[in-house]
Amino acid sequence: MSRDNGMYILQSPKQGEDPITGRKEYRIAHTTNIENIELDDRELIGDMQRAIICEAAIFGDCQVHEDANAAIAEACMRVEMFKQVDEDGGGYIEYGIVVVPRPHPFPRIPAGQALRLLGWCKASRYN
Repeated sequence: MSRDNGMYILQSPKQGEDPITGRKEYRIAHTTNIENIELDDRELIGDMQRAIICEAAIFGDCQVHEDANAAIAEACMRVEMFKQVDEDGGGYIEYGIVVVPRPHPFPRIPAGQALRLLGWCKASRYN
């Protein structure tokens, strides 16, 4: 049976930094439906792009890392913890650890507000 899940590291430029050469931020979530953050950016909810609201809903409550290696180490540790907790036969993460680079700073919208705007009762995440 497909789990359709992964441990995703969202990489975004820090506020005020150059998107290409500037410092980055990293947020980690074990989630499904990651494609929601790559929806057509022209689709609006109010005056905000739906894909950006999805980023806030999925990653908004996540710890922020400023070092890529620390984020990868944290993601690896979470994968191992998941395997131990779910060792009764289903303990795997289908898509492994995936870094998802975004060209814009992380949205400054609380996760709860993002969930309400999307009409979701909760984000599709396990962290």
